[in-house]
Amino acid sequence: MKIRRLPPFEECYTVTADNCWVWNYGKAWNGYGLLKVAGEQRRAHRYAWERAHGPIPEGLLVLHRCDNPPCVNPAHLFLGTTQTNVTDKMQKGRFVSCPGERNGTAKLTQKQVLRIRTLLNQGVFHKTIAAEFDVSPTLVWRIKVGRAWSWL
Repeated sequence: MKIRRLPPFEECYTVTADNCWVWNYGKAWNGYGLLKVAGEQRRAHRYAWERAHGPIPEGLLVLHRCDNPPCVNPAHLFLGTTQTNVTDKMQKGRFVSCPGERNGTAKLTQKQVLRIRTLLNQGVFHKTIAAEFDVSPTLVWRIKVGRAWSWL
């Protein structure tokens, strides 16, 4: 299999009407551009940031003002923490919270959580409750202290 070399970076994107530089080559499942630099796979927007501004400080993310994952326009990018990213998503209405049974990874129903709380109030051990509902004792503890299912 022949490995295809990318053209120069400036030829790897298309400029849109809103001045996004949309990456035209490999993309991750979530739409972010991918490329190889010195044999290492990189996110195209992070590479674009480094080309324009230098190294990304440890612990920081490269975020999009335009909310367009394949965009590599350095003018649309900014640095931030994970908290900055969450706040940005929430302010732009892109943060979708899916608590409780609506969450596809939920192991319990609302009815089961209420039953767990009753058992906890009766002094039943976390481990016993966890075995009955096929969950971890940690989840039972999280329910007890309000770190899980706190809105109930």
